[in-house]
Amino acid sequence: MISRAAVMAVLMSVGCATNPIPGQPTGRADLSVAKRQVADTERAFARTMATRDHKAFMSFLSQEAVFFSGEKPLRGAQHVGDWWKRYYEGPDRPFPARARS
Repeated sequence: MISRAAVMAVLMSVGCATNPIPGQPTGRADLSVAKRQVADTERAFARTMATRDHKAFMSFLSQEAVFFSGEKPLRGAQHVGDWWKRYYEGPDRPFPARARS
């Protein structure tokens, strides 16, 4: 019969062998790359207002989107898009369209 200590030793050894550099998770994206991707996406999202492109704005919305605009939360891409369409009508944007850097 195999002792509990032997089983634990094998499991711990296997766990250590799966991660070649302790403290450095494998398969994770570089944080600087992830930050750049988020910033690029924020700028592209803001650009939809600057270019008055409601269709592009809609492309950023998830079907599970929830926006807090007004008294009641807006739920779903279509509801959010319909409500925000007013901000895309006309030549002038109603507020600055700049992403935070």
